[in-house]
Amino acid sequence: MRQNDDTTPELAATGAASGDAVVDDEPVRHRLTLRGKNYAHLPHAARWLRVVRGEAWATFAGRDYIIQAGEALALLSRRRDHAVVSSATRATVEIEVEL
Repeated sequence: MRQNDDTTPELAATGAASGDAVVDDEPVRHRLTLRGKNYAHLPHAARWLRVVRGEAWATFAGRDYIIQAGEALALLSRRRDHAVVSSATRATVEIEVEL
């Protein structure tokens, strides 16, 4: 996942361990914390975006979404769209991305 600044995103895998073989039907989840005006470009492989804490603003497939804690957005598209996500309120937002 790529952020808009030089800081390293705070990722914590909650699926298969790094370097382990991943079965195609077993999802891999990563957590990402964004603060202030930071945003992240999610990879094309991302299937779901779930907000763990805070409120997120996501742009995907030409549409904007506001996602509250506990809500999720399916990142399904026939095109090779990728999502861009940030905090909706400039407060810290924690998201989980499923690949």
